[in-house]
Amino acid sequence: MASPAVKQDSIEININGRSAHPYVSSGSMARRPTVTIIHIKEKHGPLRASVPCMPLPIAIICCLLNIFTPGVGTFISAFTVFCCGKTANPERHPCIDFWMNICSALLQIILFPVIVGWIWSIFWGMTFVTLSGE
Repeated sequence: MASPAVKQDSIEININGRSAHPYVSSGSMARRPTVTIIHIKEKHGPLRASVPCMPLPIAIICCLLNIFTPGVGTFISAFTVFCCGKTANPERHPCIDFWMNICSALLQIILFPVIVGWIWSIFWGMTFVTLSGE
């Protein structure tokens, strides 16, 4: 008994305005088509895109400050936009990212008594460390 021929097709997928060409195989071994995603880029909102990617020691210090004194680490990270921190939007002026981080810090400080600001500040600190590792 001869095995069926393997059929190979190419499909086009549009992800975030960019086209991707995954390899699709529907042979005798595969019950469903296999799709390989080459690259995924997460799209962030304007506030999250303003978080600077700092060197690891500065990111750890800002993270610890955000854990113990909510908003202070975010406030300090706002100044790194001008010297050593790069954001997700390099074409945007650093002053916009600076003021977005200052507003985030103030909101974290204001919302601290309601616990929301403290949790937000901790997540922001973890984001500092995560971005510095990339």
